[in-house]
Amino acid sequence: MVTFLLAAAGCGGVSVGSGNEVTGTVPDDAGTTLASPTISVSGFVQAVNAGWSPLSGVTVCQQECTTSGSDGSFKLSGVPANQFVSLTFQKDGFLPSLRVMETQGGDITLPSTENAMFPVSTPQTFMGATVDPSKGDIAFFVAGPGAAPKVSVTINWVNGSAYEPIYFAPNAPPGSATTAGPSGGFVNVREGQYIVRFGAPGVTCVASGLYGYPVTDVPALPPGEAAILVTVRAGYVTTPVSAWCVSW
Repeated sequence: MVTFLLAAAGCGGVSVGSGNEVTGTVPDDAGTTLASPTISVSGFVQAVNAGWSPLSGVTVCQQECTTSGSDGSFKLSGVPANQFVSLTFQKDGFLPSLRVMETQGGDITLPSTENAMFPVSTPQTFMGATVDPSKGDIAFFVAGPGAAPKVSVTINWVNGSAYEPIYFAPNAPPGSATTAGPSGGFVNVREGQYIVRFGAPGVTCVASGLYGYPVTDVPALPPGEAAILVTVRAGYVTTPVSAWCVSW
């Protein structure tokens, strides 16, 4: 079982101690002081639909807020540098989304194909499953050179709750019968902070601060497996969550 003891001051890596507690410096948004240096984060917002069309009028917030333009583009200022931050995306008719990332000392331009929002439906579904509004969801994908390898994705949380991933297979509906895949998600996850792990035999995965907060030390983490810390909020989809993986 993993117990999270998250520090709210400073910046740096996260490690898991001998007692399986997560320690380190993982500041939250409320822990930012007025003297902290800030950067800008820019990118695009799009809809999860047949054409992945750009979304205008999306409110993107961290400490400050901005609105996406007609082409889906946005530029968010006042984001703390060198910290673990959460960006929120909200627009009527779409599930609100949460992007957790580790900022650096300079401005960040996010890949233009990311920050996708899922349409609202009745009943509300995500990855083919009915959504509990009191819980959150996670969407993940595997990046890599050429065709991304299939890897197993798991999450650990303080109470030891088990959540089964739903994987997408090419030309097939999403389902939890498979044990690995290049993309998928976790549905109806309780609020909290989770360690998401990517790995498979014959595959090396590396965590990126654009898709969570890289965890530097996890007990019994197999060589080549990547681990990142992400946040889940009720009613939100935490996305994108990803690791770069290469087969060998």
